Amino acid sequence: MINLISFFLRFGWLLVVALMAPISLPAGGAAIDKNLIQIRRYSNFSPLIACENCFLQVSPLDEAPLLRKLDKGTPLRFLRTWTSPEGQMWLQVQISTCEILDQPELGRRGWINI
Repeated sequence: MINLISFFLRFGWLLVVALMAPISLPAGGAAIDKNLIQIRRYSNFSPLIACENCFLQVSPLDEAPLLRKLDKGTPLRFLRTWTSPEGQMWLQVQISTCEILDQPELGRRGWINI
């Protein structure tokens, strides 16, 4: 009789834990802080550095007008990629320095061909 009661208590405890534990898991309805995910995602990228003969263009086309020639060593922030139908890889970038304050008429965001 004592073994039977002990069995039901252990089984009952296991059943309660098995039914209540998933509530704390994300699939069970726990809230996920998406800001932490975005911060982690963006903090993994180090800034890109412009090399020689790097031109910032208005759009990801060879015929697109040039916004400016980037100086060697200019830090850039990666925004997104695009692959042209011809297979060329383009990056949309933003200049990460404050030099834009000196020349506000020049563009700060554009496309580079890699």
